Amino acid sequence: MNQRTHRKHPTSPAILVLSLMALTWLGGCGEDEPASTPFAEKTFNPDRFQEGLVAVDRWLSDGDASKAEVIAARLVELDPDSIVALQAHGNCLLILGSLADQSGDLVNAATLRQQADTSYQSALTHAGSMAEAPLLHQAALAAAATGDLERACVLHIRAASTDPTDPTHPIFAANTLTRLEHPEEAITWFDRAIEIAPDEPWAWAGRAECQRQLQKFDEALAAIRTARSRSVARGTESGFPFRVAEARILREAGQARRAADLLYAIDSSEHTRGSSSELAAACTDLGEHRRAAEVWERFNRQNTGDVTSMLAAAECWIRAEEFEEAAAWLNLAETAGAPPSVVESLRQGR
Repeated sequence: MNQRTHRKHPTSPAILVLSLMALTWLGGCGEDEPASTPFAEKTFNPDRFQEGLVAVDRWLSDGDASKAEVIAARLVELDPDSIVALQAHGNCLLILGSLADQSGDLVNAATLRQQADTSYQSALTHAGSMAEAPLLHQAALAAAATGDLERACVLHIRAASTDPTDPTHPIFAANTLTRLEHPEEAITWFDRAIEIAPDEPWAWAGRAECQRQLQKFDEALAAIRTARSRSVARGTESGFPFRVAEARILREAGQARRAADLLYAIDSSEHTRGSSSELAAACTDLGEHRRAAEVWERFNRQNTGDVTSMLAAAECWIRAEEFEEAAAWLNLAETAGAPPSVVESLRQGR
C-alpha cells in the first residue's frame, strides 16, 4: 500500500471506503505502481468518474486540497468537457491559491488563482446559459482573486438572477461594487439582500459601509446598529466586527470620544489588529497619544514579535514626545526585522 496517499479512519467505515477510493485515484494499490500515477484507468468510466468526484469532496472536507487537486486534474484529463470536473478542479486550485497566499508564496498564489480562473471560465463556456448559481459564485470569487473585479461583479449579478432566493449573491455583488467604489449602486444590491433575508447582519453591515463612504453618518449608524442587533439575536455572532465598524463611523463623524468608549468596553483579550487600529486612531484624534501607544503595546504583548504594532507604538510615543519609549520600540522593531528605511524614517521624525 502506498503509505503517502493512504489515510486511516478507524472509527468510520464510510470514511474508510472514501479514503480507499481516493487512494485508488491517487496511485492504485500495487506496491510497484508509481506514487505519482493519479489514476490507473486509461479510459473514461462513468462509475469511476463519479467516485472520483466524491473523493475530491472527501479530501477537501479533510483539509487536503493537494490530494483533491490531483484527482480533480485527472478528472478533467479524462473528460475535458465535464462542467463538474472543471468546477471541482477550479475549487481545488482556488483553495490552494489561498493557502499559498497565507504562507507568503505570492507568486505561486497568483499562478494557482489564474489557473482556477481559467478552469471556471472553461466550465462556464460549456454551461452557457444553463450555468448554475454555485458555479457562477465560485467563478466570481476566482475572477476577484485575479483582480478582475468588473467581471466578478457581472458573475455575482448573474448568480443573483439565477437564484433570487439566496441573499449571498446580492451581498457579494454589492461587496464587489463597494470595492469598485460604487457605493450608491452597491446599496441597491444590499437592499435586495435585505428584502430576501431581513435578519442577515452582513447585508445591513454592507449598507452601513456604503453610507459611511457617502458620509451619510446617521444612516450608517442606524444600519450598523441593526447589523449588530441581528447578529446577537441570531446567536452566531458576538457583534464584535459590527461594534468596530460602528466605532469607525462615529470617529469619522467627529465623535471620537464615543468611538473610543465603545471600543474600550470590549474585553482587552478580544481585540484584533483592526479593532486596535481603530481604537488607537480614536485616541489619536482626541490627542491622547500616550493611550494610543498603550493600545499598540497591549496588542504587541498578545502578538509577540509583531513588527507592525512595534512601529505603530513607536510612532504614537513620538507624537506623545516620549522619545525614550519610542526609541525602545524602534530598537525592538529593528531587531525583529522591520525595514531599516522605515525605522530610520521614524527616528528622523523626532
